[in-house]
Amino acid sequence: PKLDLLTLEGLELESVDMSFFKNNPNLKFLKLSNNKLMDLPVECFEKNKVVLTIDLSNNLFSRIPFMTFKHVSKTLMGLNMSGNPLTTWSGIYYLEFVNLERLDLSHCGLESVPIYLLSGCKYLHILNLSFNKLTRLPSLGNNLRIREIDMSHNKIRSLDKVIFNTPHKYY
Repeated sequence: PKLDLLTLEGLELESVDMSFFKNNPNLKFLKLSNNKLMDLPVECFEKNKVVLTIDLSNNLFSRIPFMTFKHVSKTLMGLNMSGNPLTTWSGIYYLEFVNLERLDLSHCGLESVPIYLLSGCKYLHILNLSFNKLTRLPSLGNNLRIREIDMSHNKIRSLDKVIFNTPHKYY
Protein backbone atom coordinates (compact mmCIF):
# COMPACT_ATOMS: atom_id res chain seq x y z
CA PRO A 1 0.00 0.00 0.00
CA LYS A 2 1.00 3.61 -0.62
CA LEU A 3 -0.48 4.92 2.65
CA ASP A 4 1.84 7.56 4.15
CA LEU A 5 -0.53 9.45 6.50
CA LEU A 6 -2.85 7.68 8.91
CA THR A 7 -5.14 9.41 11.41
CA LEU A 8 -6.94 7.22 13.94
CA GLU A 9 -7.82 9.82 16.57
CA GLY A 10 -10.56 9.50 19.18
CA LEU A 11 -11.53 5.90 18.39
CA GLU A 12 -11.08 4.50 21.93
CA LEU A 13 -8.42 2.10 20.60
CA GLU A 14 -6.93 -0.06 23.34
CA SER A 15 -4.45 -1.94 21.16
CA VAL A 16 -3.00 -2.04 17.67
CA ASP A 17 -1.95 -5.33 16.12
CA MET A 18 1.64 -5.51 14.93
CA SER A 19 0.58 -6.80 11.50
CA PHE A 20 -1.24 -3.51 10.90
CA PHE A 21 2.08 -1.64 10.73
CA LYS A 22 3.81 -4.34 8.70
CA ASN A 23 1.10 -4.03 6.04
CA ASN A 24 1.74 -0.26 5.74
CA PRO A 25 5.52 0.04 5.22
CA ASN A 26 5.33 3.53 3.62
CA LEU A 27 3.69 5.14 6.65
CA LYS A 28 5.36 8.49 7.43
CA PHE A 29 2.83 10.27 9.65
CA LEU A 30 0.88 8.43 12.33
CA LYS A 31 -1.77 10.04 14.54
CA LEU A 32 -3.16 7.81 17.28
CA SER A 33 -4.15 10.55 19.73
CA ASN A 34 -7.16 10.54 22.04
CA ASN A 35 -7.44 6.79 22.38
CA LYS A 36 -6.91 4.35 25.28
CA LEU A 37 -3.54 2.95 24.24
CA MET A 38 -1.16 1.91 27.01
CA ASP A 39 1.61 0.47 24.84
CA LEU A 40 2.57 -0.45 21.29
CA PRO A 41 4.13 -3.74 20.14
CA VAL A 42 7.94 -3.57 20.35
CA GLU A 43 8.43 -4.59 16.70
CA CYS A 44 5.52 -2.60 15.24
CA PHE A 45 7.71 -0.25 13.17
CA GLU A 46 10.10 -2.96 11.99
CA LYS A 47 9.04 -2.55 8.33
CA ASN A 48 8.46 1.23 8.56
CA LYS A 49 11.93 2.67 8.12
CA VAL A 50 10.87 6.23 7.25
CA VAL A 51 8.31 7.27 9.91
CA LEU A 52 8.69 11.04 10.41
CA THR A 53 6.01 12.00 12.94
CA ILE A 54 4.16 10.03 15.60
CA ASP A 55 1.34 11.53 17.68
CA LEU A 56 0.38 9.41 20.68
CA SER A 57 -1.03 12.28 22.72
CA ASN A 58 -3.87 11.84 25.19
CA ASN A 59 -3.64 8.10 25.64
CA LEU A 60 -2.79 6.04 28.74
CA PHE A 61 0.97 5.51 28.32
CA SER A 62 2.79 5.41 31.67
CA ARG A 63 6.16 5.36 29.89
CA ILE A 64 7.49 6.37 26.51
CA PRO A 65 7.79 3.13 24.50
CA PHE A 66 11.37 3.83 23.39
CA MET A 67 12.13 0.29 22.26
CA THR A 68 9.05 0.43 20.02
CA PHE A 69 10.72 3.28 18.13
CA LYS A 70 14.10 1.56 17.64
CA HIS A 71 13.52 0.94 13.92
CA VAL A 72 12.54 4.56 13.22
CA SER A 73 14.89 6.32 15.66
CA LYS A 74 17.02 7.64 12.79
CA THR A 75 14.11 9.11 10.79
CA LEU A 76 11.66 10.26 13.48
CA MET A 77 11.46 14.06 13.49
CA GLY A 78 8.40 14.67 15.66
CA LEU A 79 7.05 12.84 18.72
CA ASN A 80 3.98 13.97 20.65
CA MET A 81 3.35 12.17 23.94
CA SER A 82 1.44 15.02 25.61
CA GLY A 83 -1.45 14.22 27.91
CA ASN A 84 -0.18 10.78 28.90
CA PRO A 85 0.35 9.91 32.61
CA LEU A 86 4.11 9.31 32.22
CA THR A 87 5.60 7.92 35.42
CA THR A 88 8.81 6.17 34.37
CA TRP A 89 11.76 6.78 32.05
CA SER A 90 12.67 3.10 31.64
CA GLY A 91 14.18 2.08 28.31
CA ILE A 92 15.54 5.49 27.43
CA TYR A 93 19.16 4.37 27.85
CA TYR A 94 18.92 2.15 24.80
CA LEU A 95 17.89 4.55 22.08
CA GLU A 96 18.82 7.89 20.61
CA PHE A 97 16.54 9.96 18.42
CA VAL A 98 19.24 11.30 16.14
CA ASN A 99 16.96 13.48 13.96
CA LEU A 100 14.18 14.35 16.40
CA GLU A 101 13.32 18.05 16.03
CA ARG A 102 10.07 18.35 18.04
CA LEU A 103 9.25 16.65 21.34
CA ASP A 104 6.00 17.36 23.20
CA LEU A 105 5.78 16.06 26.77
CA SER A 106 3.26 18.61 28.04
CA HIS A 107 0.42 17.69 30.41
CA CYS A 108 2.17 14.47 31.52
CA GLY A 109 2.51 15.06 35.27
CA LEU A 110 6.31 14.98 35.01
CA GLU A 111 8.25 15.89 38.15
CA SER A 112 11.69 15.63 36.52
CA VAL A 113 13.41 15.24 33.17
CA PRO A 114 16.52 13.03 33.13
CA ILE A 115 19.65 14.66 31.69
CA TYR A 116 20.09 11.78 29.24
CA LEU A 117 16.68 12.49 27.64
CA LEU A 118 17.99 15.52 25.76
CA SER A 119 21.55 14.31 25.21
CA GLY A 120 20.36 11.69 22.71
CA CYS A 121 18.39 14.22 20.67
CA LYS A 122 21.12 16.13 18.85
CA TYR A 123 18.79 17.99 16.45
CA LEU A 124 16.01 18.86 18.88
CA HIS A 125 14.67 22.35 18.13
CA ILE A 126 11.36 22.50 20.02
CA LEU A 127 10.71 21.01 23.45
CA ASN A 128 7.33 21.39 25.16
CA LEU A 129 7.30 20.55 28.88
CA SER A 130 4.41 22.83 29.87
CA PHE A 131 1.70 21.91 32.38
CA ASN A 132 3.81 19.44 34.38
CA LYS A 133 5.10 19.43 37.97
CA LEU A 134 8.71 20.37 37.21
CA THR A 135 10.52 22.37 39.88
CA ARG A 136 13.58 23.29 37.81
CA LEU A 137 14.57 23.78 34.19
CA PRO A 138 15.94 20.66 32.50
CA SER A 139 19.62 20.35 31.77
CA LEU A 140 20.25 20.94 28.09
CA GLY A 141 23.61 19.20 28.14
CA ASN A 142 25.49 19.92 24.94
CA ASN A 143 22.32 20.30 22.90
CA LEU A 144 22.75 23.79 21.48
CA ARG A 145 20.24 23.31 18.65
CA ILE A 146 17.20 23.76 20.92
CA ARG A 147 15.55 27.04 20.03
CA GLU A 148 12.26 26.88 21.91
CA ILE A 149 11.39 25.37 25.26
CA ASP A 150 7.93 25.79 26.74
CA MET A 151 8.07 25.36 30.52
CA SER A 152 4.92 27.33 31.34
CA HIS A 153 2.60 26.21 34.14
CA ASN A 154 5.13 24.21 36.15
CA LYS A 155 6.30 24.65 39.77
CA ILE A 156 9.58 26.47 39.08
CA ARG A 157 10.34 28.98 41.84
CA SER A 158 13.79 30.23 40.82
CA LEU A 159 15.93 30.47 37.71
CA ASP A 160 19.63 29.90 37.28
CA LYS A 161 21.01 32.83 35.26
CA VAL A 162 23.68 30.58 33.68
CA ILE A 163 21.03 28.67 31.73
CA PHE A 164 20.18 31.80 29.77
CA ASN A 165 23.76 32.26 28.50
CA THR A 166 22.91 29.82 25.72
CA PRO A 167 20.96 30.67 22.53
CA HIS A 168 17.74 29.00 23.74
CA LYS A 169 14.29 30.56 23.89
CA TYR A 170 12.20 29.74 26.98
CA TYR A 171 8.48 30.41 27.36
